[in-house]
Amino acid sequence: MMKLIINTENIKKLLDDELISSSAVADATGLSRQVISKYRKPGYDIGRMTVENATKLSNYYDQLKKRYSD
Repeated sequence: MMKLIINTENIKKLLDDELISSSAVADATGLSRQVISKYRKPGYDIGRMTVENATKLSNYYDQLKKRYSD
């Protein structure tokens, strides 16, 4: 059985970053802008996010971090 670890702090950093538009996140992850906007609302509980969406956002965060740390 594969163990999946999702770093919700990194997802929060991504969603809170005002320099990254909802459109950019949506385009990179395949999620709709409406979903990204919902996730960016103050007080949204990341724990309510689907595992699939959390994985997409976490992977995108990792891609950005790798791209800008090289």
